[in-house]
Amino acid sequence: MKIKTRIITLAVCILIGGVLYYYFDKTIINNPAGLTATAEAYQTAKSIFKDDIAKNHKFPKIYLIEKEKNFGGNSAKATSGMNGALTKYQKELESKIHSNNSQKIHLNQV
Repeated sequence: MKIKTRIITLAVCILIGGVLYYYFDKTIINNPAGLTATAEAYQTAKSIFKDDIAKNHKFPKIYLIEKEKNFGGNSAKATSGMNGALTKYQKELESKIHSNNSQKIHLNQV
């Protein structure tokens, strides 16, 4: 594939947005960037090569396209850790607060 075609294809991928994987010349273009998108790009490469590319060292080029100046998306804004539903810490906090009866807490129910 010629370089001009590659550039046009890349531009189309950027314009379309969303999760898009385009395979050409052992290259995978992936949008949006993030941990899940990276894992999906790896799985796409694995299905294309039909083997474990990590073991055979046949890594394709994986491009992560990000519109922001830093990677991370919404998780980059999280400063207090990752969100989770009904963790052991939430249960401990609930028991402490309910024993005090001065406040009420709402926990995520799954």
